Amino acid sequence: MTEPETSPTLERVTLNGDSWSRVIELPRPIAESIRRMLERYGIPSVLRTPWQWVQATPVIELETGGFMGMVGLFVPEVMQLQALRVLEDAGLFDPDLLEPEEASD
Repeated sequence: MTEPETSPTLERVTLNGDSWSRVIELPRPIAESIRRMLERYGIPSVLRTPWQWVQATPVIELETGGFMGMVGLFVPEVMQLQALRVLEDAGLFDPDLLEPEEASD
């Protein structure tokens, strides 16, 4: 299995006027599962494929073999720490990877 990629410096982007942070990069089928897990905690998320932003993925797209490579999982920047805690509890994130100023945000 591919190890998740977490970056010591989290990527930030503006999407629809809001600031979003990339919290993890995974193969798309796994990222879709993580996205649904975050949703259960009330944390919205989007995936960034090489071609587009994905806010919702119909099951048919996954079944028919849409893009399955590495994607970035982004959450609203204001919910970044909450999302990272959920990922940490799931064993997908190590908070020691953050630079000191990011850990205190």
